[in-house]
Amino acid sequence: MTLIATKDLTVKYGQNVVLKNISLDVQAGEIVTIVGPNGSGKTSLVKTIIGALTPDSGSLQIKKNLRIGYIPQRLNIDHTLPMTVQRFLNLTQ
Repeated sequence: MTLIATKDLTVKYGQNVVLKNISLDVQAGEIVTIVGPNGSGKTSLVKTIIGALTPDSGSLQIKKNLRIGYIPQRLNIDHTLPMTVQRFLNLTQ
């Protein structure tokens, strides 16, 4: 049973092509490892699969109700939150 399938997937940041014509099939029970040098598009591929990026061309199919866990490389935490009511009211000043 195919869980994830891509065909000719291409992703760009502006005019910069980071993934070009990527095709893969992930079957139930398979363990998949994505390896490559820095900047080769590993994170962009995963972000596209989880829906955080939209492919510019090609197709992406994910089995209905498939749950995918993802832990980002960097977690951007806004240390100004949670915000107190007093601080919120002072934002307009």
